[in-house]
Amino acid sequence: MFATAIVAVLLAAASSAFPHAAREASKDDANVSVQLSAVGNTMVKAVVTNRGDEAISVLRLNSVLDSFPCRRVDVYKEGKKMEFEGLLAHHDMQNLPDDVFATLNPGDFAENTFDIAETVDLSAGGPVTVLSEGVFLLARSDSTSISGMVQYRSNELKIDVDGVLAAKVESAGGLRRRNLDKRTSFYLDTCTPAAMKNLTALLRSTTDYADAGARAATNGSLATFETFFKKTDLRTRRPVASRFRAISNETSIIDGGIVRLTCSDDFCKGTINAIADSWISFITICPRFFSAYPPTSPECHATDQTSILLHEMTHMRHVYSPGTNDFAYGYDNVTKLPADQAINNADTFAIYAAVPYPGSYISTDSYRGC
Repeated sequence: MFATAIVAVLLAAASSAFPHAAREASKDDANVSVQLSAVGNTMVKAVVTNRGDEAISVLRLNSVLDSFPCRRVDVYKEGKKMEFEGLLAHHDMQNLPDDVFATLNPGDFAENTFDIAETVDLSAGGPVTVLSEGVFLLARSDSTSISGMVQYRSNELKIDVDGVLAAKVESAGGLRRRNLDKRTSFYLDTCTPAAMKNLTALLRSTTDYADAGARAATNGSLATFETFFKKTDLRTRRPVASRFRAISNETSIIDGGIVRLTCSDDFCKGTINAIADSWISFITICPRFFSAYPPTSPECHATDQTSILLHEMTHMRHVYSPGTNDFAYGYDNVTKLPADQAINNADTFAIYAAVPYPGSYISTDSYRGC
């Protein structure tokens, strides 16, 4: 979501065997390194080191440093990315506590050890390659306000997995799913009547936002589209519009469809507003979602309940495939993403479509009164 990056990450060689080739390095690329190592069958340690000459604060959330079972790494088998079966959390980025940052003086490092079998089914065993690639959000060392972002790419870690041992690891999603109602109803009994009424209205406004986004991507301002998605060719605009239309079709059903909502989850802690479980098309709405944000907001680039719900809908791979990732949040950062990340970033879609009324920037470069 934000301003100029003050560091960048050591990139892997451009000859990588994986689909996303290493991005061109800037002069600061050696300031931070991300190193993965194997410490058990499916256990991986990530070490993030500040190799620059200034102190930095790196946001742990939604990164390789997060303890939450998010997309910390991608796992490849026979050159193909394996399905992510973990969870994606939407955080309140305006009220971040100190403990979600790793403050690193020059030469300092932060590390995190996690089990990749929590988020990927490795029961078949065999050789896999593990890679972490994405964005770190940064704050000044004396602040918890996000002030920058930086791309990162780790080394490629090769592991020969013992499938029998990996099968004994219960995925975070599996543990959570055992505690969720499996009925096909869109709404679950975990939602209070007041929450259900609120969510019913929000589904309608989410449909409006998605419809506005689809129209804008099809016939709207090319300058605005380029600000968010970096390209304006039809090969870019068509899938953006198609994702919005698919979301509109889903949210307009209200009490049916693919996605199910729940209002209770043991993972609803701290700064988490909502949780997406794309594997089974579940979206959890956490209690703070209702208290921290208005249903809609006329403020420039603001986050509201409707834009959060739209954000979560973009993660749903059974609504539109592939589901999006969480590379960056907020206008300032999503508009700095390169094209390949922007078109797969949930908040890029949410902010692009989050207008005061459907189609308000269809024929103009003005955006939400900004």
